[in-house]
Amino acid sequence: MLLNVHCRIASGLSPEVWLTNLSTTGCQLILRAGILHLSQRIVITPQEATKQPARRSGDAPPPPQHLPGTVRWVFEDRAGIQFDEPLDDETVKRLLAAKPISAAPPERARNEFVDQFGRPLPDWPRARHSGSNRTPG
Repeated sequence: MLLNVHCRIASGLSPEVWLTNLSTTGCQLILRAGILHLSQRIVITPQEATKQPARRSGDAPPPPQHLPGTVRWVFEDRAGIQFDEPLDDETVKRLLAAKPISAAPPERARNEFVDQFGRPLPDWPRARHSGSNRTPG
């Protein structure tokens, strides 16, 4: 499962993320752009929550508009989020039933350089060093 979600951190920035591995107590995020830090406060908004049709009588309640939590671990382009309040099983089922994205996340090269905001830097040509800069003489 891979869902597009909106994400906002305490500084007001919005890293671009996909949500995966959802459970009642948290989820894993895959960062497309941006950086998350350990113990950072975060609010995740499912895209389905931002474009919901009007509810009719008898409809199941919509998924929550916002899922506040805390970053508990970060490894490369992934982060684990613990929700402030556990989700009930029905909410998890509704979120899992949302339309997943079709593209798989690209694998980030281990030697890829990123800027201070976590965006990949272009692959600029690098100078080749052939050893000593001294000329024989």
